[in-house]
Amino acid sequence: MENDKIRKLLDQYHRSTSPEGRAYAERKIRELGFTLAEVHQMVKMDNPYFEARRVESACDLTCPAHRHEFAEILCCMSNSGVECQTGGRERFLLQRGDIVVIPAGISHSFLTREEPAKNSAGYMIWVGDEYIRAMSEVYPYFRYTGEPKAAMLRTALTPWENICELFRGIVQEAELRAVGWESAVGGMMAVLMTQLGRAAVSLGQSIQTSEKPELLESILAYVDTVLEEKITLENTAERFWVSQSTITHLFWEKMGVSFYKYVTQRRLAEAKNLIREGMSMEKVASRVGFGDYSAFYRAFKQEFGVSPRDYRNQMGGGPSGSSE
Repeated sequence: MENDKIRKLLDQYHRSTSPEGRAYAERKIRELGFTLAEVHQMVKMDNPYFEARRVESACDLTCPAHRHEFAEILCCMSNSGVECQTGGRERFLLQRGDIVVIPAGISHSFLTREEPAKNSAGYMIWVGDEYIRAMSEVYPYFRYTGEPKAAMLRTALTPWENICELFRGIVQEAELRAVGWESAVGGMMAVLMTQLGRAAVSLGQSIQTSEKPELLESILAYVDTVLEEKITLENTAERFWVSQSTITHLFWEKMGVSFYKYVTQRRLAEAKNLIREGMSMEKVASRVGFGDYSAFYRAFKQEFGVSPRDYRNQMGGGPSGSSE
């Protein structure tokens, strides 16, 4: 499939502002014989050196696990509730000022823990192998022979948070395309890559390592493993040796929702995956921890605006048993 057509399909998916719009775009992709992940993976760079774009919203960023033949660098400009997960199972809950570096060939996904926010999410830069090779011939700093891994730099409230302005400048030049914009972007890219390396050293991190799991990430991982079970704030607090108020405050501060609201959203997000896989509605409800189908039906429709059966039909699924 032509690269232009692939990008058009993905633009249609990412620019959709409703679950129905995204479901329609994904169905069109499936009609062509591809999964959403496969289409993301098929994308190629139009420029062999670098491409830069603005990420308008969390929805514009959300994508299933996939990998590219080019590197991807994201600068997050807001607390948009986006989580990045890489091939090594590293999880980065993105906040304002976070910069994620994903080398070529590393599997990664961007997920939202709630309905995607409409605020500006940040800037994305793709870096091709040709650029890395060209730069490594001039600057020894760019020569790296170790095993590549994803990295996350938390720059907010540090001397390095002005790196985000470099992302902004690169994207603006790429958008305006004024005379000499390629030279301007090339110069800023060299500065950006150098500053990222310096920031990694200053912040006590290697640009090739992942973030050490924190309490919130540990709780999120735990919830994912016990969705089928009864999850309570009390039991979760006991498991992690913290108070219930600590978890409550943490979720409101970092996620913008209560602990129980997050658990419900995570159950429903997993339910959508199981519905797309063709599982019967009663089994889906049980698998994601709802005591009965009617409770699952009400929660699903309240969260997504459609019933579980209507969602399955939107995704092009065939009949399966349900109580609707």
